[in-house]
Amino acid sequence: MTSINNLYSYKKNVFEKRLYYIFFIAILSKYILKNGIYKHQILSLVITFIGLIFLFIPNFFVVTKDDILINISNVFAASCYSLFLVLIKHLTHNYFISPLLCLLYIGFLSIIFTFIIFAVYSLIVNHDLSFIKENFDFSQNKMGPKYYIFLAIGLFFSSCLQLCTIFVVYYFSPILICVTDSLSPMLSWIITLIQTGVNDGEYKIIVLKSFGFFFQLVAGLIYNEIIICNFCGFNKNTKKYLSEKEKEEFAPLKLRESSIESGKYFDEKENDTSYNSDNEDNKSD
Repeated sequence: MTSINNLYSYKKNVFEKRLYYIFFIAILSKYILKNGIYKHQILSLVITFIGLIFLFIPNFFVVTKDDILINISNVFAASCYSLFLVLIKHLTHNYFISPLLCLLYIGFLSIIFTFIIFAVYSLIVNHDLSFIKENFDFSQNKMGPKYYIFLAIGLFFSSCLQLCTIFVVYYFSPILICVTDSLSPMLSWIITLIQTGVNDGEYKIIVLKSFGFFFQLVAGLIYNEIIICNFCGFNKNTKKYLSEKEKEEFAPLKLRESSIESGKYFDEKENDTSYNSDNEDNKSD
């Protein structure tokens, strides 16, 4: 669905759907994974919303009626992908399904659903399955052997991306994907600026987008506790704070255990010395 959506988004004025992930994943994690939304995470969501406003302002002036449908579709696609990541976490941790087995199931289901969608589309438009046949017809390919090389490289890197995504979700959290996904559009925008240059009148747009991407990046780092705000209680429910609090609570207990063990050691030592002295007295007698 994401690939089809990207295809229809080409040359359209669309809002970057990857910037929606942090909202959808946070909400879905609360209800599916039963994860709480704490104070620092609410702060992160507020910063994300501010960043989105900065990023959306330049697009509001160029969006037309033709772009509304694809933007709604982007929001729907972002929610579906967020649900996909959260369900992977749910299945692997609550039902103990291997991440690689999940990938295998996803691959089979993706092939089946893609074939069904393309078959239905071909039957509606062409009244036969010629659309599917044309997609597998490489005889008129102008690139020649290079096409197959690029196709193999693309499949390899897309497979690596999916594999890394699944393992990040399995070992860490689906919300961690938001940090890298906020970097991707930002780097793409910077590369485009370098290639095309800055035109007159674009400086305001550059400033707005710079602030927007900066807020998005900071928000992702705060949510994932890479940045911890040590004020207004924003650090209270972070893993670092909870581990330090646990150490403080268990410190008296450990001290007591160590003192008891040291007391036992001295008692045993005194018993040994008294036993040895008694033996020496008996020998002297």
